[in-house]
Amino acid sequence: GIVLVGSFTAEIASIFVESRLKNHSAVQNVNFYNHIIICGYLSDPHDLVSQFFDEGRAKTKDKLVFLFPYPPSHQMENFLKKIKYRKKIKYVIGSPLMTEDLARVNAHLAKAAFIFTNRFVEDYDKQDSQTILTGLSIENYNKDIDTYAQLLKSKNLDSLLAAGIDNYITLDSLSSNLFAYSCLNPGLSELIRNLLMACDYNFSEFKFDAKEEEEYLYGSNQEIYKIKIGDGLIGKTFSQVSSIIYNEYGLAAIAIERENNKSTLSINPGSSWEVEQSDRIFVLTNNYKDALKISKLKTISKDVPDAHLVDSNKIKHDGWKGNIINPNNAVLDKINFDNHIIICGQINNLELIINPLRSADLIDFQRIVILNTTPPSDKDWKKLSQYNEIYFVKGSSHIYEDLDKVNISNADKAIILSDTQQKITKGEENFYDAETIMSVMAIETMHPEVYTIAELLCSSSTKFVKPGYEKIGNDDNKFSVDEVIDISMIANSLIMQEYNHPHTTNIFNELFAYKNQDIYDEDTCEVYQIQIPKQLIGKTYKELFSYLSLSHNIIPIGLYRMGAEDPFVFTNPPGDVLLSEADKAYVLAGYEPMIN
Repeated sequence: GIVLVGSFTAEIASIFVESRLKNHSAVQNVNFYNHIIICGYLSDPHDLVSQFFDEGRAKTKDKLVFLFPYPPSHQMENFLKKIKYRKKIKYVIGSPLMTEDLARVNAHLAKAAFIFTNRFVEDYDKQDSQTILTGLSIENYNKDIDTYAQLLKSKNLDSLLAAGIDNYITLDSLSSNLFAYSCLNPGLSELIRNLLMACDYNFSEFKFDAKEEEEYLYGSNQEIYKIKIGDGLIGKTFSQVSSIIYNEYGLAAIAIERENNKSTLSINPGSSWEVEQSDRIFVLTNNYKDALKISKLKTISKDVPDAHLVDSNKIKHDGWKGNIINPNNAVLDKINFDNHIIICGQINNLELIINPLRSADLIDFQRIVILNTTPPSDKDWKKLSQYNEIYFVKGSSHIYEDLDKVNISNADKAIILSDTQQKITKGEENFYDAETIMSVMAIETMHPEVYTIAELLCSSSTKFVKPGYEKIGNDDNKFSVDEVIDISMIANSLIMQEYNHPHTTNIFNELFAYKNQDIYDEDTCEVYQIQIPKQLIGKTYKELFSYLSLSHNIIPIGLYRMGAEDPFVFTNPPGDVLLSEADKAYVLAGYEPMIN
């Protein structure tokens, strides 16, 4: 009787499962090989699918298998039902922790597996444990598969590596450092987005004229490629090579890797690096065929300037850096100073944001004011009090009276962080960004001149803080955020870019990783935004590139331009672009340049 009931129950369950499968496009198993498995957490598959199958990339013939424990979402169904994806995308309901489910997706024949994380959880350590266990399960099933994973907390990285994960990014350091560097270099997040994402932009978000849109579009097509060094470049310094490559092909060389017994990566090592035959160089370009020309370069054209390196950037300049503020004196009722940076919203792990803002490589510091209804814990204060000029004011960033307390009218910038661990009822996910939107509205209404950088958890929320983001509507907003950072989108794009262009994550980890300011390393390189040297105003970008690379060991990677109404980012411009006094240049340098 028990056996009969068990068999009957199994049969009913089988019929139920089969019935459920008929209501959506999931399949029982796949017959793909050399394919990619997607698992973990994915709120919206649009960006992922769009980038994997972007026509401008070489690997558009890849096949994807989504392995999730629940039926496909409405957005996923749209992709599964499109004729163009029917032979490229499959969806299987199952778990990567189950051997039988890995067998159903042919994991033993897969070439790669992506494990995306969920930022919208209360327990980050628990989520990281799930990511690590998933990676361990996949690696145990197929030791030859290339695994790509996202980790929420850097402190769990050792466990991730012990599981055998091949490629990774840590979202806490990426997020915090990106906010800090965008604060130091306005528009930087847009430049990074240009380098990471396939071009799929809504230009109605910006008020561009035809020429500005053309420049922005040119920059948005730039990507990072690793290329073999041509014989004509061997024996020259990195600074010389970067100038030659830009003059010849309009490509910006940003990093170099030496592939001997142990791979060594260096971002803009300047004149200290002499190029060898085994080296591979990383360049920015919108055309892979142009990048390949570097490996075939045998001789140098006559119009390339001779390299006479004068590393005047070694002369460090120190401005105002303030003092350590005792925690007892750091809690204020009202702010009387100006030109400060306000940080509001989620204040966990603030040290990761403040660390780059107190880099030993910076010429000047700005005072930092934390605005929150709850002060940092004693443990956090102990960490924060090691940095100069850190203050706290109790209050809310969307209450006008509290914004008066932090002297918002005389502030320079405001960073608004989202709370990824807030409790949201299922079905109300669109309200994740409500607090952030209210803060942007209050700050921009009181002081529209402050530069606001806001974190959004849902891309769809951008329309509330960026008038004109969607074509439908009357643009009645009386406020607009200056810079939106969608960490989930950037993190997803970065890990996918690593698949398309290996070692991309190494470059970003090197640029945006946590740096111990007690240990000054002059070999590290960071992104800075500088004024155009006076003697080059009205000259070409090509002249700027040669001057900075050969005279200062600095590599330009783009411009921050003032448009007719809005500023915009012009990534790796062509050499004939004329420079204006209002332009600023994004550069890679050892420390903050001071060039007249």
